[in-house]
This record gives sequence, C-alpha cells and structure tokens, in this order.
Amino acid sequence: MSQRKATTLMIVGIVGFSALFVGAFMVPGHRRLTAKQDQVVAGSNEVRDLQQDLGSVSDLYAAIVDLESQLKADRRRLPSDRSVGDFLSDLADALSQCDVADYVVQPLPVLEVNPDAVPDSHAVAARTRVIPFKVEFDGTFAQTFEMMGRIEAFRRSTHVAGLRIANDKNQLGRLRVEMELHTYQYDG
Repeated sequence: MSQRKATTLMIVGIVGFSALFVGAFMVPGHRRLTAKQDQVVAGSNEVRDLQQDLGSVSDLYAAIVDLESQLKADRRRLPSDRSVGDFLSDLADALSQCDVADYVVQPLPVLEVNPDAVPDSHAVAARTRVIPFKVEFDGTFAQTFEMMGRIEAFRRSTHVAGLRIANDKNQLGRLRVEMELHTYQYDG
C-alpha cells in the first residue's frame, strides 16, 4: 500500500470516527442542553412574573413592619392593669348569676377624653379614657333587669351607654339584648 493510500485511509478513518463521535455524543447532548436552556428560560420567566405579582421584598418588609406597629398600637389600647380584668370578671359573674349562659362580650375602640372640652374644675378627668364593651345575650325581662342591677354593683365605675332590646319572634318572652357598657381608665 502506498503512503498516499495509507494517509487517505487514515484521514477518512479520523473523519469517520469524528463524525461518529459527533453523531453519537455531541448532537444528543446539544439537544438536551438546548432543552435544558429552554426550561431555564421558561422557569426564570415564571419566577420573574411571580415576583412582579408578589411585589418586591422591600415592599413586603415595609408591610410587615406596618402591621407590627399596628399590632403594638392595638395592644396598647386596652390598659394593662388588672382593673379591666376585674371588670370582665364582674361582668362574667353577673351574667352567670342571672342564668345567662350564652353571651358575647366584644371590646370596642378606646375613646380618649378631649382635654380641651373638660372644664377647669374637672381637670383631673382630662386624662381619662373610656373603655367601651358591647355585650349581647338572649334572656327574659327578669334576667335583663337583674343584669342591669348587678352592673350598678360592679367594683369598677360602669354605666350602660346604650341598650337595645328586641323580642324574639320565635319564642314568647325571650329577648335579644344588646348593651354598650362604658368603664373608665385614668392615666394619671
């Protein structure tokens, strides 16, 4: 065999093996790589869209800080002294003694006394806060008026700021009672 044939045969062999290598390994790998790149692009687009929908992290952090400050402010609205606990205990005892088993007590927003509206002779009252509670229960006339009498005997100064009584159409002699009770907190 001549040297030219041997060189040609060797070049054809190298080109053939290279083509076989490219066809067997490089083309499928390139296809997989292209598919993975497409997945990454689609995933990054999805993440970008999700981030736009959710907003930036700084906006979320600012919203969390605002909620925490509101929560702290809400916690400060009810006084921390035990006298409010005494009031709620008196209220629960009075309802129990009146045989009212099913009732709802809901604290309402604290009302501040306007110091400018208080006359000089009552300047001490300028730092008083009104702590309202809404009380709802079903009962009879006797239970309702017994409850009103028991409110007068509470350890803490309390008055009925509002009273709504409605007949229960389904049961004769039953009433739906809603009252707003005010008690007071002196911040002096």
